[in-house]
Amino acid sequence: MKQAEIDYNDALSKHPNNVELIHIRWEQLQTAIASETDAKKFWMKADSELTTAKNDLKEVNSKLTAVELEINNNKFERDIVDSEIEEQRKDPKQAAADKAEGERVAAVNEEKKKQEAMGEADKTLKLAQKNTSEIEKLGDQAKTSASASASGTGSTTSISDRYGVNKDTVAALSQATQ
Repeated sequence: MKQAEIDYNDALSKHPNNVELIHIRWEQLQTAIASETDAKKFWMKADSELTTAKNDLKEVNSKLTAVELEINNNKFERDIVDSEIEEQRKDPKQAAADKAEGERVAAVNEEKKKQEAMGEADKTLKLAQKNTSEIEKLGDQAKTSASASASGTGSTTSISDRYGVNKDTVAALSQATQ
């Protein structure tokens, strides 16, 4: 910025007849610098949101893994209960078999609940992945905007179009300051 101020003052002293054009160019430079700063802030915010989304995704994945482990554990317990029921049916004591059947039904119901929880976790995971993808796109757009602003791509046309400055004035200013 200091070098820009030195160049500005130097241009004023070398071209006293073009003070107004030089001043317009100076204001355009200030606007471009502000746009670049805004783009960097936007990119930093998008990057922060991306990090948050990735952390949320990791948390959802760990919860999903825990639910899957619990479902597998319930299946194992159900297999044990099923084998106990089978053994008790061979035994003449029907009451014990009925009790074991009740436990098996309870285990099946518990497994259904776990599968529903896993379905909800899958939905949450898909939503988190979608949000992560959208945030990555925003980050890429912010990087592109910051690069374009930093390199000055399209500065004469885009600044004149954006701020309503006459293109002939901008072209004359560019020639006067070269």
